[in-house]
Amino acid sequence: MSPIASGGPEKTSATYGLATQGDQTVWTAPPPAEKALPYRVVDASWQGWYRRGGDGRYDADSGHARGLETMTYEDLAAARGPLRPVEPPSTQDTDAVRGALAGAGRKAAASLLVAVFRLTEQDARAGRTEGAKSWLLAGREGSHEAASLDRLAWGIGCDLAEKPKRYDTEAVDVLVRVIKGWVTGPVRYVEVAANVAWLFSDVADEIGGWTAVADQYLQRHARVGPPDHVVEGIQLYLMSQSRRRFA
Repeated sequence: MSPIASGGPEKTSATYGLATQGDQTVWTAPPPAEKALPYRVVDASWQGWYRRGGDGRYDADSGHARGLETMTYEDLAAARGPLRPVEPPSTQDTDAVRGALAGAGRKAAASLLVAVFRLTEQDARAGRTEGAKSWLLAGREGSHEAASLDRLAWGIGCDLAEKPKRYDTEAVDVLVRVIKGWVTGPVRYVEVAANVAWLFSDVADEIGGWTAVADQYLQRHARVGPPDHVVEGIQLYLMSQSRRRFA
C-alpha cells in the first residue's frame, strides 16, 4: 500500500522510509526535523556570529582580529552563551518607531541621530572589553549601514544632543526605549542599523521626502550647518531604502 503524502506517491521517498518489522516491510515516517539553527546570533558579550555555509559552524564578525575561533552552535552556546538569534523587529516596535518619527516631522532626522548617540554613549561608558564596537552594531557589524550609524552617532548625534531645539524630546525617548529593547532583550537581538534606515526611509516617503523629515540645517546648500558632503552622508544613510531619496 502506498502512503498518501503531499506531492503525490512519486515524492514519498523523501518523506518516508522502509523498515522491517518481523516478516513485514512497512513504511515509517522520519524522525521530527531538528529546529533550524539561526543564521546570525549575538552572544552574551554583544559579539555577532554568523553561520557558515557547508559545515554549518559559526564565525565571529572580525573574528580573526579578536582571536575568536570558528565554533559549532553547541560549543558557542556553552562558551559564550546565552545566544540570541538576530530577528526582525516586531510590528509593535516598528509602529512605535514610525509614529515617533512621523510625529517629530522636520526634527525626525535629528531625533534619530540623538537617540542613537545616547545609546552609543551609554554603551561606551559601560567599558565593555569584548564584542562589537557598539552594542548597536552586533547584529551585522561589518555592514556599511553599521559603519554609517556609528560614524553619524559620534560625529553628528553628539553635536545635536547639545541643541534641544533641533530634536523632539518625546520622539527621542520612544526611539531610545525601543532600540535599547532591540539590543538588550533576553530572547532575541534586532539588527539596528539597517532597520532604522528602512523605517526612517518609509516614514520619509509617506510624509514628503527628506525636506519633510530634516530641518533647514540638514539640507544641502544650507547657509548654516554641516558641509554638503556631511549632509549628503546623513541623507544617503537615513534615506537608503527610500524611493525618493533626494526629494
